[in-house]
Amino acid sequence: RIAMAEVGVSEEMDAEVLDRLFTMWDKTGDDKVDPILFLVGVSPLASVMDIEVRLQFAFELFDVKKTGKISHGDIMLILAGINATASYFGDAVLTAQQIEIIADDVFKSATAAERGDKINYMDRLDEFSNHPLVVQFASGGGTMRYGTAK
Repeated sequence: RIAMAEVGVSEEMDAEVLDRLFTMWDKTGDDKVDPILFLVGVSPLASVMDIEVRLQFAFELFDVKKTGKISHGDIMLILAGINATASYFGDAVLTAQQIEIIADDVFKSATAAERGDKINYMDRLDEFSNHPLVVQFASGGGTMRYGTAK
């Protein structure tokens, strides 16, 4: 609550939602979360723009060193974080396997020279946002809800 007040989250409803999301992300109950993963997870709540803008914001938040690059594991963490926040609201979500498929597909499509350990996320943003599983998820058609297959 202190951090929310410091950044100007004054609407009681917004503060309540963020507080509950914080509690969900606090796996050990010690009132601590990984700040980057938490912010990435809730980043889609900060924009009503299209999925490409939301993903770009999430990638930029995660990229604290401002390299413009993310690894396969980074993609998995980012998408899993967004997925976890969606699950809090009862939205249909992706399975862990679907998240891995998205990461695999986007990573595989990068050229060998570009790929290395990381890819340039800005160069792949269109591919991310138009991936069939991302489109399905963004339109509320994920295949899981509350951990149960549809």
